[in-house]
Amino acid sequence: MFMLENKPKKISKIIINYFFTLKTTIMIDSLNYSLLSSDQLKTFGHRLVKIFEPIANEPEEHIFTPFVTRHSSAYDTFCKAFERESKNPYTELLAQKDALRGTSFLGFRNYIVACSHRPAKGWNEAGTRVADIIRKHGWSAPSRGYQTGTAAITSMIAEINNKCSAELALLAANEWLNELASAQDDFEQTFNASVSRPDSDGPTINETRPLLVNAIRSLLTLLDLQYSADSSNTKLADYMKAVNELISVTMSTARATETRTENKKKKSDTLQTDKQTETN
Repeated sequence: MFMLENKPKKISKIIINYFFTLKTTIMIDSLNYSLLSSDQLKTFGHRLVKIFEPIANEPEEHIFTPFVTRHSSAYDTFCKAFERESKNPYTELLAQKDALRGTSFLGFRNYIVACSHRPAKGWNEAGTRVADIIRKHGWSAPSRGYQTGTAAITSMIAEINNKCSAELALLAANEWLNELASAQDDFEQTFNASVSRPDSDGPTINETRPLLVNAIRSLLTLLDLQYSADSSNTKLADYMKAVNELISVTMSTARATETRTENKKKKSDTLQTDKQTETN
């Protein structure tokens, strides 16, 4: 029966050994989570559960146990959200509304930043004041999840309207803010319609995905550190090999999907341009 060391090594020793052996040992391959669709992340999480199943079934607890358990729990929660949203007709529409809200937020934020760099009288001060409020509520608010992002954007819009009417007028930024407010309202109406469904109780993919990604990162980081500290451990080497093979297959699939999506978009843009040219 395979047993890793039951007593965790001092973290300082692990880190020191890690950096000393960095150039001579196998390392966990890079995994670009942002490229993975929800379905691809679900598949990766499932296969990772299978890889570490022997550790999960060990009768005695060791250093990997809480990390494996945390990953399994996060994976189960993500799967429930995935299955629930797969059956929800609002899921795709909600994602579209969220993307539009994100684009509107970035447009407003970037415009304000540009204004803060303009040398015209009063623009720097006005832009900086509005930018400070955006930063206060969340510089990347839309990426913080449906509910948290909604709360942050709603509060930000309210504070800017209440405190920066003169600044908005000077910067000619009202139209930008109104577009964001409209996109936010549209998203919120769709979200409320979605969660009012009888089968909508429970966390969303948007909320559970970061938890799963963090659990995976923690588990793989621990494996990397442990193997770097004890590269002669054949069992750890087997886990490293299995994980790297999984990452390689997953990233190949994700990149292929991204390439097909980009090619499809380029083809669509080209057809649209040709159509406009023929019309003109």
